This record gives sequence, structure tokens and C-alpha cells, in this order.
Amino acid sequence: MVPHAVGVAVVIGSVGSEWVMLKKRGDDTWEGGVDMAKVWATNARVAVCAAYEGSADTYSTLLEYST
Repeated sequence: MVPHAVGVAVVIGSVGSEWVMLKKRGDDTWEGGVDMAKVWATNARVAVCAAYEGSADTYSTLLEYST
């Protein structure tokens, strides 16, 4: 759940890397698919980012995993 978000994405790798946009499935629920085998083979960072009303073009990192 990502309350009040207008967009949510999984970012793979460093800044400027692949962004997988999630689809809204309810009030605060978002879902989508990311090929994790591909991620772990080539990157050491995955982040969940969200945009909020009033700044829909700016995404903030909510969660980050790196090795």
C-alpha cells in the first residue's frame, strides 16, 4: 500500500536505469511485475519510488535494497 500516491515505480539499478511503472489496483494498492532474475544478474540496487499529487513528476524513494 502506498497511501495518496499518484504513481509508483520499481527502479532497477542506479539513477537513469530501468523504471517499471506499477498499476493502481484500489485506493492505495499498486501492483506490477519485475523480472528479479534479470535484476540480480546485472544490478545491485532495487528501489520502490512514489509520486504524490502536486509533484507528480517527482518520485521519492520509499524503500531501497542494495547488495
